[in-house]
Amino acid sequence: EGHCRWMGFLIELNGVTVYHSGDTIVFPELLAALEGRHIDLALLPFNGRDHFREQRGLTGNLWPREAVELAAAIGAKVLLGTHNDLFDENRVPAGLLFDELDRHAPWQRCHVLQPGELYVYAG
Repeated sequence: EGHCRWMGFLIELNGVTVYHSGDTIVFPELLAALEGRHIDLALLPFNGRDHFREQRGLTGNLWPREAVELAAAIGAKVLLGTHNDLFDENRVPAGLLFDELDRHAPWQRCHVLQPGELYVYAG
């Protein structure tokens, strides 16, 4: 009805499916909506969330471990880490994402884009 504050998108083009979560956290309905989907690229935020940021009006997102576990749960071929570079006070060190990959999904392909960087996906 147009009252959604946060939205994610599945985009399918030329045999490639991209899931752009936008701002998100994991919740059962999200997992159900993505179940059984073939997802090549998952753009997932990993800047975390906490009470103090939310009190300042900063929208929280997945923590690095949650992003890694979500990418694995939905079978994403590549995790593209997002939403971690816009505001200094609303970010975590990017290395935390790779630490969590090493601990929980060392097979998961992953990349964190730099501003203006082009990512070419070749399956």
